Amino acid sequence: MNQEVKAKWIAALESGEWVCVKEKMAEEDTNGRCCLGVLTEVYFKENGISPDNVRYDGMSIYWDITPSPDPEYDDEWGADSQSFEDQVDPKIAKWAGLDDEIQSELAAANDARGEYPIDRIREL
Repeated sequence: MNQEVKAKWIAALESGEWVCVKEKMAEEDTNGRCCLGVLTEVYFKENGISPDNVRYDGMSIYWDITPSPDPEYDDEWGADSQSFEDQVDPKIAKWAGLDDEIQSELAAANDARGEYPIDRIREL
């Protein structure tokens, strides 16, 4: 895992800004995020993604990183970019250095305990 990203992720998890939620990426009304949802929010902050370009549907986080003036244009990110349930968007996974197996493990620990698996994240 990218150690700089890990430090920022742990700081965000410990900040008290987010409420831990289970079995979903985000819960907008309560400012709830699972551990991977918080990682997604760290990515947004680090990459200057405006909250205006983000939407939540109760399970997932969607965003359009570079809205195109041409609605027919579909770049790599486009409107289909998302972090959902137990996986972040592949670009975020690559940025953080997390593989699918670790993401699933962290999501399962988050859901089982109802709290962020910070100790396990520190080990990465």
